[in-house]
Amino acid sequence: KEFAEWLRAQKSALGMDSSSMVISVGPDASGLPEGLIGIQRGSKVIERFQFRLTSAHFASSEKNFGSDEYVSKNGYDQAVLDLAENEAACFILAKDPSNRECGLFALGGSRIREVLEATA
Repeated sequence: KEFAEWLRAQKSALGMDSSSMVISVGPDASGLPEGLIGIQRGSKVIERFQFRLTSAHFASSEKNFGSDEYVSKNGYDQAVLDLAENEAACFILAKDPSNRECGLFALGGSRIREVLEATA
């Protein structure tokens, strides 16, 4: 509850709304056991990308990039960057209503680079 109140105040201060996504960092950020990085999505993000970017996808991404093991190996900064690049690639793919590539899981590193480089 305390985190939710803090997050609400931060979103307001940054001008974020229901079409925004926030990556938070720290113990219990994801709500998953051992989750050190979390993703909070606004209701419009959930609505727009329904079935293409599911709760299972975001949980998988949080687990992959926010686990104790991943953060210990790569550091917080790199883990957040890797997660952000994964989500950027998935948002690019999810713009196509028929693409379900990120429906359930995070992308692999080579696929992330492939998608991002194709749009650069």
